[in-house]
Amino acid sequence: TQSYMGEYACREMVIPPSVLGHLRTRGTRWLKRTKHPFMTQRGLSTLSSPAPSSAYIHIPFCRKKCLYCDFPVHAIGTKDVEMSQQTLKSWSNTYIEALVTEIQRTREQQSDRSIESLKTVFFGGGTPSLLLSSQLEAILNALRSCWTIHTGAEISMELDPGTFDASKLAAYRSIGVNRFSVGVQSFEDPLLSRCGRAHSVKEVLEGIAAIKEAGIPNSQWSMDLMFGLPTQTMEQWRDSLNRAVELGPGHISSYQLTLEPFTPFDKQNRKGQLRLPTDGVIADMFKECHHILTSNGYEHYEVSSYAKTGARCAHNQVYWTGLNPFYAFGTGAASFVDGVRFSRPRTVSSYLEYVQRLPQGNMSGEKETELDALKHLVMCQLRTAEGIDTTLLPSRVLSALLHHMQNSSLQKFIQIDSVCSELTLQSARIKLSQPEGYLFSNEVLVEMFVAIEKGLQQQQHKGCRAV
Repeated sequence: TQSYMGEYACREMVIPPSVLGHLRTRGTRWLKRTKHPFMTQRGLSTLSSPAPSSAYIHIPFCRKKCLYCDFPVHAIGTKDVEMSQQTLKSWSNTYIEALVTEIQRTREQQSDRSIESLKTVFFGGGTPSLLLSSQLEAILNALRSCWTIHTGAEISMELDPGTFDASKLAAYRSIGVNRFSVGVQSFEDPLLSRCGRAHSVKEVLEGIAAIKEAGIPNSQWSMDLMFGLPTQTMEQWRDSLNRAVELGPGHISSYQLTLEPFTPFDKQNRKGQLRLPTDGVIADMFKECHHILTSNGYEHYEVSSYAKTGARCAHNQVYWTGLNPFYAFGTGAASFVDGVRFSRPRTVSSYLEYVQRLPQGNMSGEKETELDALKHLVMCQLRTAEGIDTTLLPSRVLSALLHHMQNSSLQKFIQIDSVCSELTLQSARIKLSQPEGYLFSNEVLVEMFVAIEKGLQQQQHKGCRAV
């Protein structure tokens, strides 16, 4: 996920502090406000931003917070069911009213510009399936009244096992939701318990049976799995992958556990209380995932994402271009509108206060440097099977990048499609090999960043001499 966007640092890649974000396949929330240059004939420029056609909605409520989670969530509890439901009802109605208000005020700010119908909407969390269909419908109605939702738009939501049944899924479908992502994570109860998950394997199987009963096509539901978990063995991971394939989701997201600062897992690890697989085992888990899923008809189209034909997540692909703008609403959600990346407050109470003070969605931000913009572009696109679109890179940057990588010990992990050399510089794609290249993405990115900096320096030096 989430995604992670993410999560939201690109989990497998080094990110320069100046473009630090937490980006995951389940949604995006950026930690810094920045303006972003846009595309010209070759390279990036500060042209006006196109109108967004995607929206991320963050639903922060969870039954309990997992031990590895650093997302902005609001745990309602699992022990006293009646009390939990009262807490959820009290908070969720107020929260949805705030979401609708933020959506409306954001649209008011855009009264003097053209707009686009929304082609993707993603309800992430948290656990959106804790909410009633009527509550999600109120949010969708606000989006429709402000921007309209395109016919055939992908409308996704995350589900946690134990929070939905067939009738609830039918209700979600009746309001327009047409893609579901189930947070399974593992088919081993001890691993689920060790991670602090609120569900069991029994609830996983019941939930997937409900998906089948509701008549949801395999192409319209996805499954999240995790590897590198405490005490997890290769045998357990292989079993989870095989069981996932047998259940038939059209899309599978496979995330490596990341120890985020200040989470319970991070604290346990610092005390020597967390027994994790070795780096070698984790690398083997990644390769085993690639082998099993691609052998069963799944395309490895992004570092953490696999899909059958026609089942890619359209919403997440918006993020991985590194260029497309998108709306975002709710706690911790990060939007990219009019060239500005903006993250909202991370707690429900602070978010409610933010919406009350909101001056019609007006958000300011710093202008991003060309260097940061190029690093961000390369960072995002390198995660995908399509790789980096070299037509977006200035000629001297591309020349420096190619020269540097051709003389790098990491060259074997890079593939270049079409004709692309220092002399010709024609349209091409630079991508990582699968699966080995993805394993060395950190190292490859560091070297690419060095080359980008060198190329920009050469370009600036040439400009100075011309003056």
